[in-house]
Amino acid sequence: MPLCLEQLYIVGCDVFCSQFPRRAQKKMSSIMSWENTKKAAAEAKLRTREEKLEKKKAEYAEKMRNQIAAIHKEAQERKFSSVRTLQPVTDPSVFSYSSVVLFCTF
Repeated sequence: MPLCLEQLYIVGCDVFCSQFPRRAQKKMSSIMSWENTKKAAAEAKLRTREEKLEKKKAEYAEKMRNQIAAIHKEAQERKFSSVRTLQPVTDPSVFSYSSVVLFCTF
């Protein structure tokens, strides 16, 4: 009774060598070699695309970190410029008792 291809994989090489003539063995070996080559090529292509995507992801993350740093820097500059434009009050009569108490509670 001839074995199907799935049974060959399950049973192993012993049945493969004893049941089939040399020409069939050569053909099966050729097919398996072709399959392995195609799988290896596809896996290599997948790896290269994954590497490209990782590189793009890293570049984008760096760009976003730089943008966040620029926003933080601009915010610091705005804070500094707004504090600089405020005139310090040197006259003590300007403050009322309630504003001093509120100021102290914060």
